[in-house]
Amino acid sequence: AATMGDGMWARIASALLRQRNYLALLRFLLLSLIAWTNRLLMTVEDFIFPWLSDTPVDKIVFVLGHQRSATTNIQDTLLDIDAMKGSTVYDCLFPSLILKVMMTPLKLLLNIIVETSYDTPNHRVGLNESLEEHLWLLHLFTGEAIPSALYSSLATDRSIVEECMKVTDAHLNFIKRCLKRSRYWNGTSELYVAKPLLFTLCVPKLMMHFPKAKIILCVRDPLDIMKSYAEFLGALTGSKLESKEFQERMHCLLRWYSAPVLRTLATEIKGIGETTKDRMVVNFATWKRDPGKELLRICKWLDLSSNLPMKTCKQKETHRSSKGGTKTESKFFISQEDITKEIGPETYKFLCEAAEGRK
Repeated sequence: AATMGDGMWARIASALLRQRNYLALLRFLLLSLIAWTNRLLMTVEDFIFPWLSDTPVDKIVFVLGHQRSATTNIQDTLLDIDAMKGSTVYDCLFPSLILKVMMTPLKLLLNIIVETSYDTPNHRVGLNESLEEHLWLLHLFTGEAIPSALYSSLATDRSIVEECMKVTDAHLNFIKRCLKRSRYWNGTSELYVAKPLLFTLCVPKLMMHFPKAKIILCVRDPLDIMKSYAEFLGALTGSKLESKEFQERMHCLLRWYSAPVLRTLATEIKGIGETTKDRMVVNFATWKRDPGKELLRICKWLDLSSNLPMKTCKQKETHRSSKGGTKTESKFFISQEDITKEIGPETYKFLCEAAEGRK
């Protein structure tokens, strides 16, 4: 546990150094300090708080799919229900209970720093915002966020991108340790809603580690996904969509991240229909058209009473893609042909039909 991910640390640090991207390297060293501190204190906690290992993580719902498929909107809407709980960005930064308590007096300052650095019109970012649980893998120096959002200059390095997309049993065991601490901190009685989108690549393995979990699979037209994903990453990294450098990075992410996720998502959806006992498909078009009705369908599937006290169901994201279209003009640097080339025409057609509720 003490050395897990340190091979990736050396590769990422070396790559940033070779690129002379010193500002990104400095941010990476700060992330490394936070990661190593958390991992050290979590190891200490395993000895002094042995009861943490008994914290239940069985009542859990995973929201999976590609980014920009209404996954955040669905997660946030579910978290409006009193019977639901989830983790926050603060839980992601400090999975260690000891470090979480120590950093509490600085939470307001940290929130200002996070919002200043990463908050965009495309996606709300703050310490109290809901978490994508695969971001806990940042403490092991891996995960989709490293080449896409945090250190985007690495997106053209195939070996690093593909390594960051791998999810092993050791990774899932680390996620479970973080999840148990979050459940202890935030309460264990409620149903937990998680959104580890990277784990769309390994649903069978995920179910082996969480056999009683339920999964919501979110699907959207692949071309609309890539348009919205590009806008999101462009705003997050301060890149211009017309920049050749940014376009090259997006094509690399399509090839090495988005295409594998979309292929795996199609495989998981095929044969399910609308719902099974442990899986449900939510298509973007239906959710956008009537989120309240879809929410009731999800609650019924989760055996939650339809008269549970909840806030008004509403679209929370201000990004236009969540409301029926992106601001990207029809001329877009990733075409339907580009996506079809990576995932195949049959898969592309299937996902488009599923996104409209026709599969």
